[in-house]
Amino acid sequence: MRDADIFHALVMHGKKITGVDIFSSRIRKSEYVRIRASIMTIMRMSGAKLPSIAKLFGCHHTGVMHHTQNHLYRMKTDEDYAEIYNDISSYMSDICRTDKYGDRLNVDMNNLITLIRNNIVI
Repeated sequence: MRDADIFHALVMHGKKITGVDIFSSRIRKSEYVRIRASIMTIMRMSGAKLPSIAKLFGCHHTGVMHHTQNHLYRMKTDEDYAEIYNDISSYMSDICRTDKYGDRLNVDMNNLITLIRNNIVI
């Protein structure tokens, strides 16, 4: 599965669970930022490169770095972020289990998500 396919699937799932469409604009309201930060972090943890993620979001790679580096802090301090992140990461895990073409993702994704949830990896 390509990074763009993963991105679109995660964005659509984020819209489904929150009603917020991050495709519609680059609004900096917290509900938009939470979804973008969650998806950026999940994609980065799945092995996507910073420039690739940044291109999909239409931002600079340092924006992706900022969100991924602040992940643990947000998980501990922002209950809404943690809920969105956990839901989207579970969805990502489901994608990896059912995607017959995603060899790169299938290898260790379930173990990686478990480690992330246990705050061992960042």
